[in-house]
Formats: sequence, structure tokens, C-alpha cells
Amino acid sequence: MKSGTIIAFPEGQLRGANLASIKTTRLKVNGTVCLGIPTANLDEVCEMLGVKPAHVAKTRTDYEGVYLAQVNRNGKASTTTVSKKSDPAAAMKMKKKYMELCGYNRKATQVKTLRSEVSKLEHVIEQCQQTLVASLRKLEEKRRRFQIVQGTDEASLVRFGDEFDQLVKHPDLKRVEVVGNKIVAETKPISISYQKVTYAIGRFRITIHADGSKGGVRMVNLTRKIEGRNHPHINSDGVPCLGNIQEVIPHMIAEHQYPAVVAVCIQYLKSYENSDNYRPYCEIGQWPQTEERSEPMKAIKHKYRMGQVCVFTNRGVSGVTSNDGKQCKIVRLKPVDEWAQSEPEYVIGFLGENHGFGARESELKQERSRAR
Repeated sequence: MKSGTIIAFPEGQLRGANLASIKTTRLKVNGTVCLGIPTANLDEVCEMLGVKPAHVAKTRTDYEGVYLAQVNRNGKASTTTVSKKSDPAAAMKMKKKYMELCGYNRKATQVKTLRSEVSKLEHVIEQCQQTLVASLRKLEEKRRRFQIVQGTDEASLVRFGDEFDQLVKHPDLKRVEVVGNKIVAETKPISISYQKVTYAIGRFRITIHADGSKGGVRMVNLTRKIEGRNHPHINSDGVPCLGNIQEVIPHMIAEHQYPAVVAVCIQYLKSYENSDNYRPYCEIGQWPQTEERSEPMKAIKHKYRMGQVCVFTNRGVSGVTSNDGKQCKIVRLKPVDEWAQSEPEYVIGFLGENHGFGARESELKQERSRAR
């Protein structure tokens, strides 16, 4: 027989035989569990069984290269035969069973496990790649910002110094201090002109919290609180009811536009409104009037109309340039009794932005385009 041929002995015939030194294969032939012995070890096995090799009948099976052995201890070879099926499908089925008995199942299990592990590692690598891409983008952004900050450090110092000088020179401020992360500005006496009467409100301390805490700003009356109230529109804790500029202040603080914040706060302190849409904490009449009633202002007409588009030029005294040249829309014409000085005033809203504030006529310039 060819080298590599397997002689399958029924397992019962080899019971008690010492097969430790022989490589055996466990398989099933015609429903009988057998042990496959290589042809090269046939003589050794026959010696264990006490029979001659000639007394071992070898019958072809459905497995290629596998022969079923039958031992005839009476000296005659067994005539047991195994019919060879002609059906290819049946032969393939038997071949598969043989492969399973030889360890195919174990290999399939290992393949399944390894495939799962490979899939998991691929998923981990994909996540790492996503994290790497995000980190690289963040690194590039930080490098860009670092170069900008580093390259403009000197210019920034000069600009901030100029802004502080302009802030100190504000005509309505008495003192400006920097305390920790706060900017504290004390005003000169603040008055409000309302319905042709001027009311003395008092001096204020405006505190700007650079970290944005406590709403960003606090305004406390230092000289004339009325029943604990600091101002008609400021509660007893110094929290202003900012209305439509409430969202503007945090943005200006975030961009370090502190002079603009102070300018907006002073303009706010000089204003008073009492309408169905905007009620004060208390009536302005609770504050004393100045010794003399303000002189009636001359009948000066507004140059610009409601809804007209203008350009904000900031020709005022705040020294803040961040809004220079921006287009704005007239959203309200202030009546004469609300003018802080003898010129028409408006409430403006910047186009494409969710903020605006009061402006004097001298701070506006006509724009050809009109709001639709």
C-alpha cells in the first residue's frame, strides 16, 4: 500500500493495546468508531494484537486512502466488505465528517475567534484614526492662534494701553481701577432727563467681571439709593434689567471690549423707560429733581426715519472702534425728553447681528441702501 494509507481498526479490537508511541486518528466508518493506524505501524500493531499482518483483512472505504481492518484470529482474512457508494453527494458528506473528526471543527472555531478579534482591532484602529484627525485639527488651530497671539503681542499691549487711556478720559467717569479680574469704574453724578424734568440719580460704581460671572456687570448707586433701589431699572443687588442688550454685554466682555461695556452702561444709567413692554423697578419720580428744571429743548427734528439704514461712525466719546463702519437700522426715534444732549437720538440695531443700542445723530451717517 502507498505511504500515507490509514488502516482503521475498530476501537474495540485495540482495547488494551499500548498505542502511546503511534500517531492514531479517531474516525467513524459505517457507524463504527475506529482508530486509524498509519500503514508503517501495521506490523507493530499486529504484534500487539498477537496476529500476523496477513490475517488482517483490509477493505476499501468511502474515505480515500482509508481501509477498514478486520482481524481473523483463526488465521483467515475477514471477508467483510464496505460498499463504496457511487453517490458523489454522499461521498462528500462522509469526507466532511472525516475532516470534522480530524480536527476541522477546532480549526473553524479558531478561525471564528480570530476573525472576531481582527474585527475588534480594526474598530479600535478606526476610532484611533478619528481621534488622531480631530487632535491634528485642534493642534493646527492652536498653532494658528499661538502664531497670531505671539505675533501681535506688542501691538495688543499698545492697543490695550490706548483703550485704558481713553477709558480714563471718559467725561462721565471719576475713577477707573483694575481689581483682580474686575474692572471697577466710578461715575460722576448721573442724571436722567424725562418728560422735560431732570432727576438726580447719583454716582455709581460699575463693576465689570472679566470672567463673565455675575451676569458680567453690576451697577451700584453710591450716593442716592431710594428704598434700597439703585436705579429705576436696577434691583437692590445691583443687577441691571438690560432688556435687549442683555446678550450684547457678555460678547463684548469675551472680546475684551471693556471701554464699550462702560459706555453702554453709562448710557443705560442715563436712560429711563416706563411702558407696557418695559416696566421699571420703581418710578423715577422717587428721585429728587435738580434744583432747576431743565430748559425745554429746541424743536429739532430727527434727520433719519424709522427703518432707514445708516452707518454707525462712533463719533462720540466712548473711544470704542469695534462697531465703526457697520450698517445699522433705525428701530426707534427717541422723543426729545429722552435726549441726553441737545441733539436727536435713536435706538439702532446692527444688520445681521442680534444687538444694538442708543446712538446720537452725530454718530450716524446716511446710507443709500434702505431696509426692505
